Amino acid sequence: MEFTNHFPTRDPLLEHLVRTLGKEVEAGVTGSGYLYAGQLLQTIAVHLVSKYTAGEPTARVYQGGMPNFRLRRIEDYVRTHLAEEIGIEDLANEVGLSRWHFSRTFEQATGEAPSRYVQRLRMEQAIYLLQTTDLPITEVAYAVGYTSLSHFTKLFKHRFGTTPGTYQRCRSR
Repeated sequence: MEFTNHFPTRDPLLEHLVRTLGKEVEAGVTGSGYLYAGQLLQTIAVHLVSKYTAGEPTARVYQGGMPNFRLRRIEDYVRTHLAEEIGIEDLANEVGLSRWHFSRTFEQATGEAPSRYVQRLRMEQAIYLLQTTDLPITEVAYAVGYTSLSHFTKLFKHRFGTTPGTYQRCRSR
């Protein structure tokens, strides 16, 4: 599996997950801690593969596409408006492009469709909230832009291999 070259940006979710895992290991993993540490490792692996690989055995080489300054504006916009409905039209307007041109150049630059990108950032924030707060799962879903708890749970399980409830219970052990 080859890793793609994404625009330079910090990865606060990955940093948080690795720090949390480090604390668990330093404290000595015993009992239910094994389940939690295993869940953290799985989450790190899924995050790395979903964010930093092309999702195919052979990575495509992306040439051209959207310049980094526009990609950063899109990331800032999405992170600021996670709780709201975000459409391709909103993203295209943010960088002054037509929907078609935006979609084409964004995917060319990142290897990811805009809607998938928004979904990924929402799921990353959901993991962060589940790990760092005691918010009910419904509030986490709303905070990251999902009005349907069942839809949020389905997407979360597909991405991380477990439900938000199970993940939260493992964290709070």
